[in-house]
Amino acid sequence: MESNFYCVTGYGWSGFGAVVDLLKEYDGFISIDSEYPLISEPHGFIDLEIFLIQNWHFLRHHKAINDFLIFCKKINKKKSLYNINGINIGNKLSVDFMKISYDFINEIIDFSYKGRSRINLYHLNKLENIITKFKWKFFDKNYTKMYFSRPTEKKFLNAIQNFHIKLFEKYINNGFGNIILDQAIPANNMYRAMRYFPNSKLIIVDRDPRDIFADLVRSKGLIGPELNKLNIESVNKFIKWHTELRKTDNTVFKEELNKNILKINFEDLVINYNKEVKKISKFIGPELKQTKNKYFDPSISKKNIGLWKKINNQELMEKIKMEINYPYVNF
Repeated sequence: MESNFYCVTGYGWSGFGAVVDLLKEYDGFISIDSEYPLISEPHGFIDLEIFLIQNWHFLRHHKAINDFLIFCKKINKKKSLYNINGINIGNKLSVDFMKISYDFINEIIDFSYKGRSRINLYHLNKLENIITKFKWKFFDKNYTKMYFSRPTEKKFLNAIQNFHIKLFEKYINNGFGNIILDQAIPANNMYRAMRYFPNSKLIIVDRDPRDIFADLVRSKGLIGPELNKLNIESVNKFIKWHTELRKTDNTVFKEELNKNILKINFEDLVINYNKEVKKISKFIGPELKQTKNKYFDPSISKKNIGLWKKINNQELMEKIKMEINYPYVNF
């Protein structure tokens, strides 16, 4: 069965969760019900491509592979006080996640070898560093497994696509050929990341940045504590932060992939629900059956529109409106 990957993303607090819930209402669609961190987060696939393809160094590429495997081990565990990155991904997908991860690495490396290098000491604390150096000095056999890898771009991309097919194999075999991934692809680097899937479509959810500002103030997330000051300095920080998030990469992949990208506004999805659902249905396949309001109820999401009106200093909200490009609507 052919697999299709529907990635939903936005610009931080922009309402992409609503579209994830909406897609779950269609037959044959399934979500892992957590963010998918393997592509854009530090030590993920984008970092690997940078260090193995664009910025190769005879030692740094080994460090990138090792960091990737450490990252995989962390997200494969349950979330806990000691491992806030854990999402228990192998258990969620009913697969041997670490085997799939090592199979991917074996597919892109030329060989592994036993070696010594100071780059293997970066993650150690002072005591571990001293012990390791002592072993190096007095025990010749104390080496570290290291990787040598300089794949072609084609080989690298084929390996990542194979990785994703294996990772979601159980879902696909059980009739869920359409995989929903939450924030798997960053909107500002979408053209690069879309190449990591054999068949991918991307839905970008945009939202009034004033409401994003208000959400950040309310949740104190990311730069939220800065925004609680409610002055020109904090708003300027938000405008700079959000403007940079909205910048899209210009790569040679753009023209080819644009047909698989849909951009919608959160406010339109909530207020003009039927119109936007028709647009989304046409994008994913108009023949697909939807059980409306099973997961997404626009009447509930409506309360998240116009949060900016509760901010005391409306001059600051006007500044955000004037300086960030967004198709404002009278909601």
